[in-house]
Amino acid sequence: MPISCVLANNEVMLNIKPGDHGSTFGGNPLACAIGIEAMNVVKEEKLVENSASMGKILLAGLKEITKDMKFVKEVRGRGLFCACEIYPDADNV
Repeated sequence: MPISCVLANNEVMLNIKPGDHGSTFGGNPLACAIGIEAMNVVKEEKLVENSASMGKILLAGLKEITKDMKFVKEVRGRGLFCACEIYPDADNV
């Protein structure tokens, strides 16, 4: 069930007037109920906290296994969103 939302600070949200922002997937009562329940699951199951702790383990592991790979420029991440940046000319490194 598709749904969309906008999250912003007060400075932005207090300047959005009716008609300034719209959504193809906004306003469907069933989708809204599902979205609320999905957010409850995220909160109740502490998925943000779990992502942070598992992300530390993942990032440390990625850094360890790539430490001697000269073609890896950088390993970085936040939570479980991790990336290995590779030099553009990796074949020549």
